[in-house]
Amino acid sequence: MNFTNKNNSPLFIPILTGLYCALMLGIIYLFNRNAIYVLAVFLILPLGLLKFKFNIKNYYLLYIITTPFIQHFSFNGIYAGDFVITPHMVIQLFLFLMILVKYFSEYDPSRKHPLGIMEKLMIVMIMFSILSLFFGYSLPENNVKRWLLFYTGIFETTSFYFITLYLLKDDEELVHNILYALMLSVFFSGIIAYIELNILGFNFIKIFLSRMRYGFGFHNTNLYGIYSALIFPIIVYLIFNHKSKSVRVISILSFILLTFLSVFCFNRGTFIAMILQLILLLFYTRDRKLVGLFLGVCVAVAIYFNNLLIFYVFRFVGNQTQQGLDYSALYRLEAWRIAFNSLFLYPFGVGGGGFQLLWIKYSYRPQIYLGTPHQLFLSIGIDYGIFTMLAFIIILAYAFYYSYKLSKSSSPDSLLYKYLIISLIGFVVYGMLTDGELSHLSGFIAPNNGYAIILFAILAIISFSYSKMHEDEKK
Repeated sequence: MNFTNKNNSPLFIPILTGLYCALMLGIIYLFNRNAIYVLAVFLILPLGLLKFKFNIKNYYLLYIITTPFIQHFSFNGIYAGDFVITPHMVIQLFLFLMILVKYFSEYDPSRKHPLGIMEKLMIVMIMFSILSLFFGYSLPENNVKRWLLFYTGIFETTSFYFITLYLLKDDEELVHNILYALMLSVFFSGIIAYIELNILGFNFIKIFLSRMRYGFGFHNTNLYGIYSALIFPIIVYLIFNHKSKSVRVISILSFILLTFLSVFCFNRGTFIAMILQLILLLFYTRDRKLVGLFLGVCVAVAIYFNNLLIFYVFRFVGNQTQQGLDYSALYRLEAWRIAFNSLFLYPFGVGGGGFQLLWIKYSYRPQIYLGTPHQLFLSIGIDYGIFTMLAFIIILAYAFYYSYKLSKSSSPDSLLYKYLIISLIGFVVYGMLTDGELSHLSGFIAPNNGYAIILFAILAIISFSYSKMHEDEKK
């Protein structure tokens, strides 16, 4: 993996150092009991900068690789009044400031900086989602949650899109390095998974009952399901299409680990999304053996661990109501109904985390806690408004269209975009069935958006590659 190490602007290091010192003073002023913050802020950031000699690209890649580890410790935040500052928020803000300083230090007003369609739609998303903050103030809902979810769900994700796009324009090879980083992130999720499963004694009953508190780096297994659906096809692509034997071997190990952890999700959305992705991968002859390996690992895990199949049967057909649905599915259908009707009552959104109020107000079962509609587009529409939801849908539509065009091009990487189409299909299917809101609150105040960060990085890759292809065709 050839992580780049080019020199930056002479003004960059002193300005960045000043920003870092200002940030550290703020952290020291707010610092409390959380020892993990010493690791995340005072150790990881400076060591990362020294290791990579202030190279933003390598620091960016390190952030992606360690995302499961960093997201896992989001519960360890610093309270700034009612607002909670978590490790990943500080690290990503630092990354954003690095890019911002570099951009202005190298800014040339004589150069044109045209925005593509997807970038314009991102700006539309930001503008309309801001309205949800104002309209949400009329509702008796926790405003801290509303601002926190706006920051992590809208600002962090869209800024990560622009950060990725900016870095790609300076180094096209970063596309491949991002893929490697996503592959390596599986091992960090594996470390967290081992810690969590070891605490539970690898007991399936305990794992099943604790799946809302343990997520192999993503707080709960529902969120891990989004992560696995996004990167599963990417890892398959690396196994069969990379020239380096070492990368292929690491990819196979990553694939086995991802398969193993996906089985432990006990999540129907994950199961359905990955089965669909496997069916699509069968259309590629070279992938058929790997599909067999995936199924073989699933069977081996089921045989080795007692009662695994029973748990899955119970999740799909057990605990049924008279309507033939289990209670989880019944609540979900009711949540969809409430969310759909509320879109027209609150067209500009109720703010992040506001659905809980609507559930209590309109549900037949207000005693059951349901914090989101458990449907991707309805979640975004309720939180940030119909226009934000529509902008996001159009962004995804363009991502599919661009990926299709790229897959038909003469580029050496054309095959990659066929796999990215499968990745996006898995994300959308999962989101339609289970959820996938852009930021999730765990423990009511600890935000988690690592899966959304990965999605927006993939969207940036697609947008950049299409723009480059379009420019090359004009020459």
